[in-house]
Amino acid sequence: MLFWLVLLCGYYGKVFVQEQKVERNTAQFLDNIQSKNFSKAEELFGSPIDLEGMRNLQDNKGFWLEAYNHIKAEYDDGCVCTGQAELTFHAHGKSIDVSAVFSVGKGNKVGQICAITPPGVKRGSIPELSEWNLIACGSDSF
Repeated sequence: MLFWLVLLCGYYGKVFVQEQKVERNTAQFLDNIQSKNFSKAEELFGSPIDLEGMRNLQDNKGFWLEAYNHIKAEYDDGCVCTGQAELTFHAHGKSIDVSAVFSVGKGNKVGQICAITPPGVKRGSIPELSEWNLIACGSDSF
């Protein structure tokens, strides 16, 4: 019985540590996007990302990540493969709060981060949010 208890504690301890790594890596990625340190952000992203597109959003279209909160990696189906966060973007002189989902890539790095169109807002009515999703998520269907 003690063996199984130790095994169970070790397994869930490993899951906890992995969740912490994913949350830390996600926060570091978002910190670097906020501070326009795109080359460092690219290192923290688990798949290819269009840095010029991200830079264009911030510099030419007035759309940037203002803040993020509540990053939570989730254990499901045998891995820490997904998570959620709250993002605040600046667009057209105002703040837009959105929920986001993310997938985890190699090395516990963010593989995708998809901003969900806020309730009551027609999908696609904020073109910059759709562009963010094309860059960071691979699709604008959120």
